[in-house]
Amino acid sequence: MMLLKILRCYYFLYLDLLITDELFRNIDFTKRRRYVQLVDSVKESGGIVRLFSSMHASGERLGQLTGIAAILRFPMPDLDLNDEHHHHHEIH
Repeated sequence: MMLLKILRCYYFLYLDLLITDELFRNIDFTKRRRYVQLVDSVKESGGIVRLFSSMHASGERLGQLTGIAAILRFPMPDLDLNDEHHHHHEIH
């Protein structure tokens, strides 16, 4: 669910991508590949990727939240509403 939010942010021009190193060591190859592609896309579009070590307190905290976050260039007040709408359709 959180990955959908981050990917959606990509299409609305985010400024920074914050991601833990643990996501790059994900045992699921498909998930790991998606994170690597996302990081590559951010760099190619001029965004900044900030990789957090899971051994550092800041990386531990980001990992407790989801392991990934984005800082947006523009406000997106509807982001949570869109996610709830998508989640509603997944359930029904």
